[in-house]
Amino acid sequence: MILHQDRDRLEEIKAVVEAWLATAGLSLSQEKTRIAHTLCGSEPGFDFLGFTFRHHRVGKHKTGKNTHGKALGFKTVITPSKEAQRRHLTKLKAILKKSHSLSGRQVIERLNPLIRGWCHYHRHVQSQRIFARMEHLLALKLRKWQYRKHQNTGKKVLQGRYWDGYTFTWGGRALVHHGATEIVRHRKVAADRSPYDGDWLYWSIRYRTNRLWRGRSVKLHQRQQGRCGRCGQYFQSGDKVEVHHRDRDRRNRRLENLLLVHKHCHYALHREVRCQ
Repeated sequence: MILHQDRDRLEEIKAVVEAWLATAGLSLSQEKTRIAHTLCGSEPGFDFLGFTFRHHRVGKHKTGKNTHGKALGFKTVITPSKEAQRRHLTKLKAILKKSHSLSGRQVIERLNPLIRGWCHYHRHVQSQRIFARMEHLLALKLRKWQYRKHQNTGKKVLQGRYWDGYTFTWGGRALVHHGATEIVRHRKVAADRSPYDGDWLYWSIRYRTNRLWRGRSVKLHQRQQGRCGRCGQYFQSGDKVEVHHRDRDRRNRRLENLLLVHKHCHYALHREVRCQ
């Protein structure tokens, strides 16, 4: 951690970062870049990609150590930013505001994908309390929605009609709980690794273990040693991956009949079959 009095050093680090980005044709945005203390000051920490990064003081037995073996006295805490929470609630509110003519099942079908996506994006940091807060605020909005939709029905009747304990349900469908999302810690990149080091196998395996792969895809990825079944290139972060059926029979799910390929390679395979 660098203190405020090391302003000159921070400017030097910023210059080094700018020089490194220039080699990749990138640059820092002066409007979005600021030097902030992560532990002290009027506005400690910073927001980045929907997360807030802060340092908090802790006892010497609850902290890591620096290179000299001395206790740091603080720990890093990453949480969903207040702006990300506000945007999420705004989207939920907008859906409910336009759904007064819809049934409870239709409302659930609209809300669930949004809840899953937001929670999965933020599940790698300390989000459990934030998830509980989002769930509570959404429950209040849902009750307001049902009272407005059924203005002549008693609250107790609506509670029994729409709620199964703490779960909003209707027509056999249940609303996803924010708090039910499992917190999965982010696995750090090895200290001597870089996306530019050419070790495609390492990054391909990391890509598989860091995303929501199904068991079948994981087995195919391992069997193919991280390579696409058509072009032979390693799968990388951001690649769209699909499962190809060799005999074009989707009911045949034996591993011998399956091939893990890039999405564009999947299209090419089907074009090749049609041209034969």
